[in-house]
Amino acid sequence: MQKQSVKVAEDRRTRRGTVRYDRVLVAVTLALLGLGLVMVFSSSAILAGDKFGDPWHYFRRQAVNAVVGLALMALAARVPYRLYRYLAYPILGVTALLLLLVLIPGVGGI
Repeated sequence: MQKQSVKVAEDRRTRRGTVRYDRVLVAVTLALLGLGLVMVFSSSAILAGDKFGDPWHYFRRQAVNAVVGLALMALAARVPYRLYRYLAYPILGVTALLLLLVLIPGVGGI
């Protein structure tokens, strides 16, 4: 009986075309993000004020990156998991190659 009700719920969700998120996971992610932004500001406000004349300089940069990251997270959540399963080994290979490139002097230097 339980399996049938779950299947019906999945069918309804698929027909509507909506994506359901795990609310607890989203809440924890947003809480950690907010805490991280507070920590960036508290640790860099004095330095940014002295260096750039604006204590919010590093905070603003981090906040913009956080918004971009949240948008990419929402986009990644909409991708079917089977596509990730299919691309797991190629992504692993590219990641390993990029990690090896870090060891080569002069590559990716800032």
